[in-house]
Amino acid sequence: MEKFFDLVAQHKKKVIAFCLILSIVLGFGMSRLEIRSILEGELPDDDFIIKTNNQFKEVFGDKSYIVFAFENQNKVMNTDSLAKLKSFSHDLRSFPGIDKEKILSLATFTQVEDSQDGLIIEPLLESVPATKLQIAEFTKMLKSNELVWERLISVDLTTVLVTAPIDKTVSEIEVYQAAVDLANKYQDPEELHYYSFQIIDQAIDQGINADLGLLFPLAIIIIAVLLYFCFSNLRAVILPLLVMIMAVVSTMGVMGWLSFKVSTVTSIIPVLIIALGSSYSIHLLERYFSVEKHLKTKALSLVARPIILAGMTSAIGFSTLVVFEIISLREFGIFSALGIIFTIFYNLLFCPAMLALLPQKKYYNGSMFLFGLSELTDYFLQKISKIIQKPRLVLLIAITLLIISIVGASQLQVGSNPTKFFPKDHQIRLTSELFNEKFGGTGVIEVMFETDETILHPETLQQVWQFQQFCENLEAVGNTNSVVNILRYMHKSLNKTETVPHTDRLIEQYLMLYSMDSSVDLDTFLDHSRQRLKVTIWMDIDDSQVIEQTYQQMRDYLEMVLPSTINFKFGGENMEWIAQNNYIVTGKIINIVASIIIIFLICTVVFRSLRLGLIAIVPLVFSTMLIFGMMGFLGIRLDLASCILTGVTVGVGVDFAIHYLSRFIEHEESYKFLCALEKTNLEAGKPILYDVYSNVLGFSVLMFSSFTPIRDFGVLIVFSMITCSLATLLFLPILCEKFFIRGEEE
Repeated sequence: MEKFFDLVAQHKKKVIAFCLILSIVLGFGMSRLEIRSILEGELPDDDFIIKTNNQFKEVFGDKSYIVFAFENQNKVMNTDSLAKLKSFSHDLRSFPGIDKEKILSLATFTQVEDSQDGLIIEPLLESVPATKLQIAEFTKMLKSNELVWERLISVDLTTVLVTAPIDKTVSEIEVYQAAVDLANKYQDPEELHYYSFQIIDQAIDQGINADLGLLFPLAIIIIAVLLYFCFSNLRAVILPLLVMIMAVVSTMGVMGWLSFKVSTVTSIIPVLIIALGSSYSIHLLERYFSVEKHLKTKALSLVARPIILAGMTSAIGFSTLVVFEIISLREFGIFSALGIIFTIFYNLLFCPAMLALLPQKKYYNGSMFLFGLSELTDYFLQKISKIIQKPRLVLLIAITLLIISIVGASQLQVGSNPTKFFPKDHQIRLTSELFNEKFGGTGVIEVMFETDETILHPETLQQVWQFQQFCENLEAVGNTNSVVNILRYMHKSLNKTETVPHTDRLIEQYLMLYSMDSSVDLDTFLDHSRQRLKVTIWMDIDDSQVIEQTYQQMRDYLEMVLPSTINFKFGGENMEWIAQNNYIVTGKIINIVASIIIIFLICTVVFRSLRLGLIAIVPLVFSTMLIFGMMGFLGIRLDLASCILTGVTVGVGVDFAIHYLSRFIEHEESYKFLCALEKTNLEAGKPILYDVYSNVLGFSVLMFSSFTPIRDFGVLIVFSMITCSLATLLFLPILCEKFFIRGEEE
């Protein structure tokens, strides 16, 4: 490696120019970056649920809906609010992308009623009730209509819904802005809430842009301050920052050139590169500034090996995330690994070339920290040195923490929901909770029933209705909807009997009559051949594990009662979240096992020692167990963000172990065993704690994210850095003393 750094110093200007040009060329790809829409999904195209949902779209159409909640805490059953609702329903016709013929609200719903004067088909709210008596009669009529009650108006009469199909191709920004404008127009005393996947996408876009605009600069500033505290030298601040910025620009640029999109998960990558890149720079500069001028090349060559080894094992640790079937987790693994490689590349090329170009400074002889931080670090190391002299105490504490962690991990829950990405006071979160509380909910499970003949037989429809009744008695279900609801409504309106029509002829007549209303779209319930119908089940709980249990109850019911002549399939948005949960669990297990095995094999080969390979993974395993225990106790779910935690822990934790063991082997060749161990504790301890300072400060900026899972991830990764570093400094000296054999080669 000394020859390599001699070449870098000899051709320093060319090396600097090459690195700058490379980062600029790659960085132009950032102009091509887009943000992934939540509608694009996270599951692979060949997933069973994705295939099923695609079939549902082919049979029943692929429509997106926008929903407005018109809320008045003093109740909407008054002349002014109902007049506003009617005006709002009219204004909505000019909303971008709206199918104005299919707007559904109290103001547009068409009622069918049999009277002495014949059949009456007229809008439910043709004229706004003006007196208390008229309002009372109108309210009574709403309560008797099962297509309206608890579907278009809440039980407490404070909120009404307005829904309409919307073109998916309409710009998210345009939809979001139009919804904001309508809300501003119809506020006070009413409050207008709005919800659609375009609006969620726009909120996520805004959150990602806000994170990239805030967290990256904030991480830069924090690391810059830390580096100055470390070295009290501007070049030791500027050079690492340039390296990290070049690595971030190159990584995100490659994403753009390859047409990958930024998701909530991959938006963490710039902060990750800053936090981890500072670690490599600290190790490199600590060695460089701590020796005299004639020893600097040798110092760089000595530190390069552990940096390369730590970096490559970190990159491999991140790349094990490709075992997940979830798209954003795979992309995070790939581009985090690439970011680490770029960080090593620029650290070992650009940084030494710039150091060779700049005038030489006097070397440091001891303290590199200002404001007492060096003394604080020495104090920590002294305490740790005393603790490791009591191995039985360390073992007892470790076993106790592991037992506690196992208890916590047993309470760990899996899964999330798009609305839970946002803080509790976010408009999307509040609207979702409102719909869950007062209506059927925002999540959907769909069931398609299919027969070889017509599905519109009374007996078959009665079985579908019984299934709907079963579902509505389940805790997680808000309400259900299908063509059976329409037929029961028509039968009650025309025959005063609230049952499923008892003849095929009546069923066809009712459907023909109902479809005369232009706002009705039977294609969302029935296929053209009348062999398939769809039941929509609205879930009023966001807990994906509860939803999965509910789905299993529904499946078990159908398998038990449904005749073999009727087939059924489950689909819908919530089924994708259930599938994602299964991928998270299986992928996490494979990821943990693969990471540990790969890191063990690499360390074993590099250190040429089976025992050192095993010793190297002990802090990683210990820290991982503590993290899962903490997640269980704090109620932090294993979701898309926390799934990457193991990759980061392995990636960073192995750095600590490699730097420690590399120093130990370096000294073990020249000193007696215990003396080598003592020197390693002193010399490796400080850089490891410097790493912890930079990682903790760098990752702590994630706590200011716009997304709740990213904030939780920030808390967990800080905890992970602390526990992993302490495990390294406490366990490795004891394990080396107990199990390392001089000259062992296995």
